[in-house]
Amino acid sequence: MIVEFRAREKLRLEKVEAEAKKKQEEKEAKKSEELKDQAERAAARRLADQANKGDAPADNTAGQAEDAAKRGPPKGTRRTSPWWRFFSQEGCDIHYANCTLNKPGTNDLCNDSIKIKDGPTGLRNHIMYVHPDDFVRVQQELKAKEVQEPSPAGADVTQVELPAVTSTIRDKLHLAHSRWIVKHKRPLSITEDEAYRHIWKLAMHGAYVPPDHHTVLSGVLKLSSQGLEKLRKVNSSMRKAGLKPSIAGDIWSDRGVSLFGICQYHIDDGWNIIELVTAASPFSKERHTHDAIDEKTKDACALAGFPADVLSGVFCAVSDNGANMVKGWDGFGRAPCCVHKVQLSVKLFLSHGDIAPLRVKQKGIVSHFSFSTGIDGLGALKSCQKKCQLPSHHPIRDNETRWNGSHAQMEFFRVHQRAIQLYDVEHARKAGDVYKQHQLNLEDWLINCHAVAVLQPFADWTTMMQATKGYPTLPLVLPTLYHLIENTSPGTSLLFSFPGSREYELLPHEMHQGVLAARTALHEDLLDRWVTKLDCNVKRTFAIASLLHPFFKDYAFIEGLSFIPAGEKAWALKELRTDWEYVWSQHNVVMVDLEADVTATRVNAASDASASISPPPSTVAHQETDAHEAAPKKRKLSVGGLLRKRPATTDEQQTAAYERSELDEYLSEPTETESELNVLQWWRGNAARWPKLARMVLQYFAAPASSAGVERLFSAAGRMHDDLKKSAKDSTLQHSLMAAYNVD
Repeated sequence: MIVEFRAREKLRLEKVEAEAKKKQEEKEAKKSEELKDQAERAAARRLADQANKGDAPADNTAGQAEDAAKRGPPKGTRRTSPWWRFFSQEGCDIHYANCTLNKPGTNDLCNDSIKIKDGPTGLRNHIMYVHPDDFVRVQQELKAKEVQEPSPAGADVTQVELPAVTSTIRDKLHLAHSRWIVKHKRPLSITEDEAYRHIWKLAMHGAYVPPDHHTVLSGVLKLSSQGLEKLRKVNSSMRKAGLKPSIAGDIWSDRGVSLFGICQYHIDDGWNIIELVTAASPFSKERHTHDAIDEKTKDACALAGFPADVLSGVFCAVSDNGANMVKGWDGFGRAPCCVHKVQLSVKLFLSHGDIAPLRVKQKGIVSHFSFSTGIDGLGALKSCQKKCQLPSHHPIRDNETRWNGSHAQMEFFRVHQRAIQLYDVEHARKAGDVYKQHQLNLEDWLINCHAVAVLQPFADWTTMMQATKGYPTLPLVLPTLYHLIENTSPGTSLLFSFPGSREYELLPHEMHQGVLAARTALHEDLLDRWVTKLDCNVKRTFAIASLLHPFFKDYAFIEGLSFIPAGEKAWALKELRTDWEYVWSQHNVVMVDLEADVTATRVNAASDASASISPPPSTVAHQETDAHEAAPKKRKLSVGGLLRKRPATTDEQQTAAYERSELDEYLSEPTETESELNVLQWWRGNAARWPKLARMVLQYFAAPASSAGVERLFSAAGRMHDDLKKSAKDSTLQHSLMAAYNVD
């Protein structure tokens, strides 16, 4: 009985399939007839239009036919492509065809004229973009045809294996894998992924198999060796030119892995600042003491081709203000990372008075939205942002180790204030007690707005000073920092300049007094760090770099600053001339003599400065402004504002005492007034006029003002060593980073 049922069911299914197939064939035949009719009607209409307009004389048509017969059918008109069924050439130029389909959703003829001179690709593209339904139908027909008509041999073409590539090509492909992995921060084990290897098998038909993990590591080691060799050649060339590299260093630790990183900087023949990795040494098995840092630095520099006396082979060593780094690099002529040092003052501002409680509330609100992602949490906030016509952004979490992290979070609250206030009205009851205790009141919103206005110039400045390759930052340190210090003084108005908002200012008595008190504390801390207690040798380096900048050589950026003592410009010019006379004006500089001269110069400079020109006083008197008087205007900090037009000045008395030299000629020329001056290209154009002075510029302008380059190096290490790439050990990371940064 079951057998009979199955037989009847089989017959029924076969009958249904036959009827369905018959209906499909009838439908396709009907569609084909309709297309044929449409083509005939379109051709007849075009011929009629041409006859009415007299556009196709008999003699001209005959001439075209004769020329076509001589040339033969042009490419694309042989009609072997399946897309020809939708087009007709009747009544058209020989290089065009008209679409015979109706416009989608209408009964109007498409009749678009498509160029076919270069092949049927235009026909296919027209159907794909204008008639997508017909395009899909043809694609399905072609796929079905491939299944019904296999290759003559009956074999799967994708499985046909080609002969293996030669060993030379294979080794090049293996090395290319290693290069791609380190350049794009991929895990070394990616080539052992089954899906990855399958893609290569399909693409190469078995002619090439990706390398295994050990082969990739071998390639990385080879590239790392090339990077180290390049580093040694660069340092050898610099020694021959009488120049020294500048370095920046820091320590990084993450999930049981620690690295001691050093980046070095120089300017190449094209006047571009080049950043190379000197070391990314494993630092997991030692204590991070100053002695260990000193030893690691000397070993890494010696391996990179520095002179035997490593301490004398570095021009400027930049690091953060960690006690171990400060003491460990004390013998290298260490300079502070300007960004780190300014951030210490910014942290003082954020922890002051009324601002500290605001930051606690803001962090609590962000934490609420981080853990409450449902309809009453983050979903509700996004709805409020949409109602207020604001971009749908997640609240920004503060990162204690990231520069400007707090400012970015406070800026989010300023931009999305209306959305968060709307959330308080509509959803705070459902948000819970944790959110309610962190709600911001009107005074909190006022404090946040004023605090963001105070911090905005510091955020812009930080972004500017983090550059290590695009433009020199060392000449910008003193001009920009003096600008920041001046505009945080108690008597200065507060500028509100935000994108999309009207710019305005508040006088000191109009500011929230808690923010004013915090800004005053910020001002005093900046004065203490950058004027009163700044190391004389560090300040000397900054001052010389500024004088070598053709826009700042007049030193006009100190004019009108009450916290700068008299004689500051004369002191800076004296230091510049001392360095020039003892080091850079000599014809044939031997590196050993250069090192001795630099040491002597620094000692002489310190003694001369203390004997002739008084250093900045330890206390600075500030003249308080009456609350009702107009306060000085605060200028917006930007590159354009920084390089503002100022009158050129010369100091004839200083110049007269010296024999005229390249330095004298440079200083005697008018100060540049171009706000967007490309200082590296400016010096490249003038290097032939002042070749010795240009060498001095190469030395000073290569030095970075911050250790941001090392921070970016560690970001790359973090991407290589995230939770999904735990195979990256510190020794592997060392070679991967060396290969990624030092190999082209």
